[in-house]
Amino acid sequence: MKSLYSLFLIVIAASGLKAQGIDPYQNVVGKIAASYNNADYKGIYTLFSPGFKEKISEEEFSSFMQNVSAYGKIQSTEYSYDKEGFKVYKTTMEKGVVSLIISLNKTLQIDGFAITPYKELPTATGPDILTTNKKATPLDLEVDKAVAEFMYNPKNAGLSVAIIKNGQTYIYHYGEVKKGSKQLPDNNAIYETGSITKTFTGILLAKAIEDKKLSLYDDVRKFLPAKCADLAFGNHPIILKHLANHTAQIPRLPENFDQQPYFDPLNPYKNYTADMLYDYLSTLRIKEMPGVKQDYSNTGMMLLGDVLEKTYEMDYDKLMKTYITKPLEMNSTFINVPEKQKDAFITGYYEGNETPHWDWSLPGAGGVKSTLGDMALYLKANMDNSVPYIRFSHEPTFKKENEAAALGWFINRTAGGNSMHWHNGGTYGFSSFLGYVREKNCGIVILANSFTNGELDAMGIKLLQYMESQ
Repeated sequence: MKSLYSLFLIVIAASGLKAQGIDPYQNVVGKIAASYNNADYKGIYTLFSPGFKEKISEEEFSSFMQNVSAYGKIQSTEYSYDKEGFKVYKTTMEKGVVSLIISLNKTLQIDGFAITPYKELPTATGPDILTTNKKATPLDLEVDKAVAEFMYNPKNAGLSVAIIKNGQTYIYHYGEVKKGSKQLPDNNAIYETGSITKTFTGILLAKAIEDKKLSLYDDVRKFLPAKCADLAFGNHPIILKHLANHTAQIPRLPENFDQQPYFDPLNPYKNYTADMLYDYLSTLRIKEMPGVKQDYSNTGMMLLGDVLEKTYEMDYDKLMKTYITKPLEMNSTFINVPEKQKDAFITGYYEGNETPHWDWSLPGAGGVKSTLGDMALYLKANMDNSVPYIRFSHEPTFKKENEAAALGWFINRTAGGNSMHWHNGGTYGFSSFLGYVREKNCGIVILANSFTNGELDAMGIKLLQYMESQ
C-alpha cells in the first residue's frame, strides 16, 4: 500500500460548507468513482479548485491515480466519518479497501484529496461516553457507529436521536447537558432547533392557504409598506411560494443586519425587527428572476413568518401553538422558553466554548426550541401525512434535476431511489437534522447542544440509508 502515500496534497482551505443544504459530497464522490473506473483521471482533475491545481499538476495526479489503479476498479463507496474538515468514504475496490478523503470549497470544487488505507472508526463504547444506547440490536450498533466521531470530539457536548421505523420509535441520548455535569440529556431536555423552524413556517403557510387567508401566488408587496413597492424583478413579483422554497433571490441576510440596536454577534437575531426588515427591503433590488433557482435565505423566511403573523393577527409562538404544537401534543416546544422550564433549556457550545441562547424578534427562520420527545411527535406527524395542511406543505413547489423543495422542506432523491424530505439547523450553540423517507416508513431527528459543520446531516443521511436497506 505504499504507493497510496506517494502523493501529498495540501488542503487549500476547509470548505466550511454550512448547514442549510444537502451534503454535496455524495454527488462528487460518484463522479470521482465513475471517472476512475473509466481511467478518466483528467475527469477527476477537472473537479479540482484552481488553488488546488497549483499544488499538483495534471500529470502528477494522473501518475498517482495510475498507481492506485493496481487495486482495480471501485465497486462501492460509503460515507464513513468526518475528520478535521474532510469527509472520509470507505471505498471498496477489487483488490482492497481504501479511504477516499475529500474536502470541497464553497463552489463545490475539490480542494483536498487523498487516498489512504482504510481504518475503521471505533464505536463509542468507551466508559467516558455517557449514553442510554444499550448496543443490543443491529440498529443500536449502527447508531453508535454513526455518532462515534461526534462524541469523541472533546469540543462537543451532548446528542439526542429519535428514529422512527415501521411505526416504532427508538430513542438514544449521548453526552452531557452541560460539560462536566455528568448529566445525560433526556426526552425533556430543550434544544434550539435552528432552521428546522422553517418547516414549521411552511406548515403554517399551508394552513393559511387551507383557510383561504393566503395564496401561494400572493405578491409579497401586498404585506409590505408602500416604500417596498420596487421589490420585484421588473414585472415579475416575488410571491409567497418563492419565500417558502428559497427562490425569491432575496439575500441570505439583510445588509443592515448588524445595525440593529445593541447588536450582539453571539445573539444576532434578538433585536432585528420587522421595521428594520422593511427598511432593507425598500432598498433591495432583485437581480435575477424569482422562481428559477434556489438561493437559501433566512431573510425570506423571516419575512414569511412576519406575513403569517399579520395575516392571523397572532404572534408566531401563538400561531405555532394553535396549529402545530397543541394539536400534536408537543407541550415543550416554544419560541420563548417559559421561566418555569428554563432549567430544562440545556447549555449550547461553539468550538467547545459555552455560548448564549438565541432570541428572535422575527422567529420564522430559526426560533423554535424543542425537546427530543416533542420532535419525535413532530417527525411522526410529518411521516403519517394525515393532517391535510401538513401534507400540503410537503408537495414540491420547485424542482431541478434530482432536487426539489416544498414549503420549508428540501426534497432529495436517495441512493435507494426514494424521496427524502429533510431540513437541518444550526445556531451558535446547537445543531439539528430532521429527515424521513416515506416509501420506507423511516425517519430520524437528531439534536445536539454543540454547533457542527454538517456532521449531523451526514449522520442522519447515513442512518436513513441504513434503514432504507433493511
